[in-house]
Amino acid sequence: MNSWNNTARLEPPRVDGFGACMISGYPHLPEESFFSCFRELLEADLKAPVPHSTLSLGGFPISRVAKQLKKAIIGHPDFLLVQFGSTDITVSLKYSLLSRLGNQFHFSVKRPDSRSRSKSKSKAPTHMEPFRSSLARQSFELLKSGICRILSVEPIHGGASVYRESMEEICSGAYSGGAVPILLAPFPHGDRVSDSWARRYRDILEEIARIHHCIFVDTYRGLCDIPKEDLLLEDKLHLSLFGHRLVGKLIHEAAAERILQSMGHRKHKAGTAAIAA
Repeated sequence: MNSWNNTARLEPPRVDGFGACMISGYPHLPEESFFSCFRELLEADLKAPVPHSTLSLGGFPISRVAKQLKKAIIGHPDFLLVQFGSTDITVSLKYSLLSRLGNQFHFSVKRPDSRSRSKSKSKAPTHMEPFRSSLARQSFELLKSGICRILSVEPIHGGASVYRESMEEICSGAYSGGAVPILLAPFPHGDRVSDSWARRYRDILEEIARIHHCIFVDTYRGLCDIPKEDLLLEDKLHLSLFGHRLVGKLIHEAAAERILQSMGHRKHKAGTAAIAA
């Protein structure tokens, strides 16, 4: 890949991050995040530091994220890396069954709040053991999958329509703020049912990216063949350090060429302006 020529005296494009807790590295250090890994690769291409900032909303469902978009583009990024979905694909059979009983017998059930487990604002790493599979776990997941299919159980925070509408709103808002969205597909999940929703949301996001001319990073298919013991941690949701590095490489493979092309376009515009002057 051709490197950007620093003699052009143009600043490298600004790439900001807008995502859930993993965009800031949780439960690892921020400098170990996939966003940091991606920037290191991009800076090697550009031979210059990449201006950036990160807005991490740990545990926020996608339906509440669009309201925070203005904060994410306040620095006027050229590209906005968007990573949401891990919270939204989570399926809780227990919550679904209790909610149905509550509707029938008129009592309320508190929705599980993933933010209580996400300390994304902390700079210290949180220790988690690697994901471990077992025959008992696999049997339970198979049983849960069958029950969820029979009862048409959807994720805790809404289904496909909520995800689609919210992501389209984020894309439109990013473009309005002058940023090209880089959309990350949901990562594989250690829970069989939640992982099936990750596949559905991946297809939705690919379609959104095609319609809105966004950069699509297929982090689901890029990771789904990796053993979950290597990819995930014990909560079945968060990425291992190895997983973060893989995601950083996938982002670079999908986005670097277009980012470098944008630099060529900016240099051409600057040269034309200089000639006119």
